[in-house]
Amino acid sequence: MERRGKTFLANFTGGAVSGALTTTLFQPLDLIKTRMQVATVAMNPIPAIPGQAVSINIFGTFSNVLRDEKWRGLWKGTAPSISRCIPGIGLYFGAVNTLKGIIVGKTGRPLKMYESLAVGFLSRTAVTLSVMPVSVIKTRFESGRFGYSSQMQALSHIVRKEGFRGFYKGSKATVLRDAPFSGLYLMFYMQSKLVMANFGRYQELSPFQNLACGIFAGMMASIITQPADVIKTYQQVDQNNIKGVFEVLSNVVRSNGTKGLFTGVVPRMLRRSCMAAFTWTFYEEIIKVVNSALIN
Repeated sequence: MERRGKTFLANFTGGAVSGALTTTLFQPLDLIKTRMQVATVAMNPIPAIPGQAVSINIFGTFSNVLRDEKWRGLWKGTAPSISRCIPGIGLYFGAVNTLKGIIVGKTGRPLKMYESLAVGFLSRTAVTLSVMPVSVIKTRFESGRFGYSSQMQALSHIVRKEGFRGFYKGSKATVLRDAPFSGLYLMFYMQSKLVMANFGRYQELSPFQNLACGIFAGMMASIITQPADVIKTYQQVDQNNIKGVFEVLSNVVRSNGTKGLFTGVVPRMLRRSCMAAFTWTFYEEIIKVVNSALIN
C-alpha cells in the first residue's frame, strides 16, 4: 500500500510538472482557438470585442490580439489554465497508471487497444468534472468578452450572476470532448509506440520517437473530437441561456454548415497534439527521476 501511494505520488508529480510547462508554452494557440470560435458561432450572434474586427482565420486572429492586446494578450488565461492543469494533469497521470496497474497486474504487458481507450476515457471523465469550474473561468478569460482582471473577480461574478450552476456550463460537451480525446489519444499513442518499436526493433524509444508518436496521436484525437469543443466554447461564453448540446449542434450546422463544427480545428490540433506529445514526453523522462527519488 505504501509503495502504491508513492507510485501515485510519482505519477502525479511527473504529470503536474510536465503539464505546467506545456500549458504555458502552448497557451497562445488555445487563446486563438477560443477567439475564432467565439467570433464565428452564429446562434445568438456574439459581438466582436470592442475595437476589433471579426476574424475567423489563425493569422487574422493572431494579428488582432497583437494589435489590441500586445504580446501579453496571447497568454491571457494562463493563470486559470495553470490552476487547472497542475491538479488536473497530475491526477490524470495518477489515475491512468493506477487503472493500468489494476488491468495488467504484475504481467507488465502493454494495454490492448480497447483497454487503452477505456483507461483514458474513465480517467479523463473523473478529472474533467473535478476541475470544471476552473475550466469555465479559463475559457471566459480567453474569450475577451468579460473583462475579468483576476480569477477572484471571475469567481465572484459567476457566483453572483449565475450561481454555482454557472461553473458547470458546458460540462456535458467538455466530457464529450475530453474523455474521448484522452481515450483516443492513449490508444493511438500506445499503439503507435508499439508499431514503431516493433518496426525498428527498439527495446526503448527515444524522447524524439515518443514525441513523434504523441504528435500523431494528438492530431487524430483532436480532429475526431473538434465538434464537441465548438459546442463547449459556445455554452461557456453564453451568459443568458444554457442551451443543450443537441440544440447548439443543430444551430451551428444550420447557420454555418458542418464546417462550423470544425471552427478552430487547426490551432486546437496544433496545440493539443503538441501539448499532449510534449506532456507525455516530459512525463516519461521526469517520472524516471521522480521514481528514483521517491521509491528507491
